[in-house]
Amino acid sequence: MCPTPHSLPAYLDGLNDEQRAAVTALDGPRLVIAGAGTGKTRVLAHRIAALLAGVPGLTPDRILALTFSRKAAEEMRHRVESLLGAHADELAVSTFHAFCYQALQDHGPEIGLPRRLRLLGHVEQWILLRTLLSGAGGRPATRDPAGVVDGLLRFINRAKDELVTPADLAAHVETLTDPAERQRLADALAAYERYQQALRAAGALDFGDLVVETVRLFREQPARLADYQARLPYILVDEFQDTN
Repeated sequence: MCPTPHSLPAYLDGLNDEQRAAVTALDGPRLVIAGAGTGKTRVLAHRIAALLAGVPGLTPDRILALTFSRKAAEEMRHRVESLLGAHADELAVSTFHAFCYQALQDHGPEIGLPRRLRLLGHVEQWILLRTLLSGAGGRPATRDPAGVVDGLLRFINRAKDELVTPADLAAHVETLTDPAERQRLADALAAYERYQQALRAAGALDFGDLVVETVRLFREQPARLADYQARLPYILVDEFQDTN
C-alpha cells in the first residue's frame, strides 16, 4: 500500500515523484538534470535529510554541501534547517572558495604556503597587475593600460579555472607554429608569471589560487586527501553544471 501524504517522512513531503526518486537514491553518485526554478536546491536539502535518516551512523558533520555564492549557501542552509532544526548547525554548507580557503588555512604550510593567508580581491588583483605592467616611473607601458589589464586578468583567471599553471602554458607555447599566436601567448605568459611571482613575494593568493592550491594540496598530500574523503563521505554540489 502506498503511504498517504500525511504518513510520508518530512524529507519527502511536498516532493513530486521524480524529486522523491532523487532524494531517496542514497548510494553512489547521482546527477539531477532539471531546468531553472524546478527545485534542484530543494532536492539537495531534502536529500541531506534523507541521508541522515537512511544511512546508519551518519551525522551532519560528515556531509559537505557546496555551491557558488554566499547567497546560495545561505539559502541551502535555511532549507536544511527547516528540515533538521538545530542539527543543521553541524552541517558543512559552503561555497567552493570558502571550503578551499579553510583547507588552505589548516594545511597550506604542508605545500609551502604561509600560515596566515592574505587573499586579494578583484580590485587588489587589478592594481597589482597594473603596477607590474607600468613602465619606468610608474608610467603606463601601453596606450590602453586599463584595457590590457582587464584582458590579462580575464586570461589569468580563466587559466586558473582550468588549472593551467604558467609551466603548463609555457609548454603549450613551445608547440605553437603560428608566429603571431605564439607571440601573443608568450606575452600573456610573461604577465602571468610576473603576477604569480608578485603574489608569492607578498605571501598572497587570489580567488583562483584558492581552488588551484587546494587541488595541489590534495594531489601532493594523498594522506591529507584520504583524511577529507574519510571525514566527508557525502558531497552534494548545487549548480553542478557550472563547475570547471
